[in-house]
Amino acid sequence: MGRTVSSVQPIEAAPEDVGLASEGLARLQRHIQGYIDQGKLPGAISMVQRRGKVVHFRPTAHVT
Repeated sequence: MGRTVSSVQPIEAAPEDVGLASEGLARLQRHIQGYIDQGKLPGAISMVQRRGKVVHFRPTAHVT
């Protein structure tokens, strides 16, 4: 059975709390958005988990 956006675990920690940088996650999101804006992807869901804690979750889609 697939997961839906509403069934995914919420953000549990700040990126810095698990040794990641917020700016790095922002850069990841800009890359994903760039692919969507160029028409290479219709949408994407990005999730980053480290040390057992979700620190980033974002669905992104092309909006017309």
